[in-house]
Amino acid sequence: MPQMKMRKYLLATALVGLGSAPTIAADLAARPYTKAPALAAVYDWTGFYIGVNAGVGLGRDRFQHDWLGEEGIYSFYTSPQGGFGGGQIGYNWQTGSILGPIVLGVEADIQGAGLSDDRTNFVIGASKTTYGQKLDWFGTARGRIGIANGPVLSYVTAGYAFGNVKTNATQAAGPFALAFSTERTQSGWVVGSGVEAALGGNWTGKIEYLYLNLGNKTDISTLLVPTPINTEIRENIFRVGLNYRIGGKAYAPVVAANWAGFYLGGNFGSGTGRDRSSLNLPAAGIVETFNLAPDGINGGRAVPRKTTRPAWSSVCRVAFRVAFGRLTTPRCHGSARCADGWVIRSARPCSMRPAVSPTAASRPRSTPTPSWAR
Repeated sequence: MPQMKMRKYLLATALVGLGSAPTIAADLAARPYTKAPALAAVYDWTGFYIGVNAGVGLGRDRFQHDWLGEEGIYSFYTSPQGGFGGGQIGYNWQTGSILGPIVLGVEADIQGAGLSDDRTNFVIGASKTTYGQKLDWFGTARGRIGIANGPVLSYVTAGYAFGNVKTNATQAAGPFALAFSTERTQSGWVVGSGVEAALGGNWTGKIEYLYLNLGNKTDISTLLVPTPINTEIRENIFRVGLNYRIGGKAYAPVVAANWAGFYLGGNFGSGTGRDRSSLNLPAAGIVETFNLAPDGINGGRAVPRKTTRPAWSSVCRVAFRVAFGRLTTPRCHGSARCADGWVIRSARPCSMRPAVSPTAASRPRSTPTPSWAR
């Protein structure tokens, strides 16, 4: 009898426990369901961004000054060169067009810089005149418009530019010496182009070229000869940047393209130089050091070829570019030798001749010179 009562008691306890189980389960909170963020099928450039940039700059700043006081204006160039770094902030808006997705935007930036040139000096007898120029900061406020190809944006840009320009000159004759200097914020305009691409997440990277025109200024010098000094400030800016896009949807990157293989194409563009030059005429007591600043347009071709080539092939390449382009140099004394063996003389309008190489010296001298190279 006692065993029968114990079994009935355990059976009743089990039934009570089973009956209360659904009630306990109903009191537990349901596990929340979190949906994964949607990935954008097409990269969207819309939104604010902030970033940093760094690069190098090369100026082509023209001086006009009658430093001898003989009513003959002497024209020459300084070429401020150096590095810079700064930051930018902007906004992009992407929309559709008949050309595909286009991006409209605005951007403002500010940079600290160290572009300078103090090489130019002219000595005649006991008189010595030196010139220098420096750009120690600059900024821009620009609009941008470009065509988006998914995570890659190719764009052009233009707007307002400003910067702090320092100009100085000294003149000495025997025991007498005087100096001239100015420092001011100059403004003008800027144009350029660039390519920006997504790096992952909200980060993008860009490469960019800007041409700054900070205007022309005329000042009366305080040198031994108090004649006007006219300066024209032109800067070429090459930089890279890193931006962080604020907000926006996550992007599902596409499979990277395979770039392996041969290709054939052409190219067209412009160039500028900074060629260290000097002129020394001991009999006349003339010593001049300065930078030539040639600039112009060029074009060419890009084809796969062997790594070895005959000695004349670089001349043919230069001939191709000169025949279809334009090359100009400042009209001051001196000359500059190009890497391809061409001599650019600037005492008169641009004239070119090929330098004689050992291979060329062994050829018959009756070989005619092309008419365009005379």
